[in-house]
Amino acid sequence: FFSEHKETLEKARKILSNKFNVNAWDLQFVEYQDGNYYKGEIFDDYAVLSVHVFMPEKEKDFASFLDNFFLELKEKDINKLIIDLRGNYGGSQQMAKSLLSYLTNKEFEYFIDEMPFLQTLLGFSKPVTPASNVFDGKSVVLTDGSNFSTTGHFCALVKFHNLGTL
Repeated sequence: FFSEHKETLEKARKILSNKFNVNAWDLQFVEYQDGNYYKGEIFDDYAVLSVHVFMPEKEKDFASFLDNFFLELKEKDINKLIIDLRGNYGGSQQMAKSLLSYLTNKEFEYFIDEMPFLQTLLGFSKPVTPASNVFDGKSVVLTDGSNFSTTGHFCALVKFHNLGTL
């Protein structure tokens, strides 16, 4: 049966796959399909840092974006930060480590166990080291059911090291 109807079954699989992906994977890209992978907003007495995906934008450098954002928080004496990760499916662990570096005042391991050779080359085994401009206020991390991969690592480390409230 399957061999006789292989072409029909393949078409049905693609139709169903695309239909269900609209309800899951594809929806995450609506907010930032034209860029805007991350943004920072500063209000009177708090700030919101939205990270829609841990993926670098072509025109922006995440490290310099974070440096400027956290410097502005310090200059404006903002001590409450909301980190909005809702809908963030993950991405680059380097970007997560960069963000973590602004939330901690001590060095810690991102992954503890020995890593495979490729992951070691890619820097997975390097520790998170505090940034020169560490945020010393209170932080809250907003999550939802769409947080996977690197975003899961980030949230686990925030919780484990008591870097904010999830």
